[in-house]
Amino acid sequence: MNNYQTISSFIHVHKRFIVVFGVLLFIMACPSVMFITEYDEQIDRSATELQTRIETFLIKMERVAGTPEGEYRNNEDFYDEVLGTLNAMRERALAVDEEKNKQTLGIIDTIEDYVVCRLFWHM
Repeated sequence: MNNYQTISSFIHVHKRFIVVFGVLLFIMACPSVMFITEYDEQIDRSATELQTRIETFLIKMERVAGTPEGEYRNNEDFYDEVLGTLNAMRERALAVDEEKNKQTLGIIDTIEDYVVCRLFWHM
């Protein structure tokens, strides 16, 4: 048996192994692709704190509705702080990668819309 026949025989017998090995080699050689940004602890922490502040504010508003303490002018600071926090979160998400943070930015916009509607309702 010559070398050509030996190699041909080897390939024929181990064809499946060679294909699997080739595919694995190709996959390992390709760079990884990320369609979203990596986890951002700062945005997560800000979102969690913001959620707690909004929930606490809504509970307070249920309790003080119809009293001077529940009037808009006595709660302006809350709205300013929430909108400021949302703006900071948006700027951080934009600074990292706007394209990969579309979902995060959409959520921030939705929360901001809710807060602004609540603000106008409260006025």
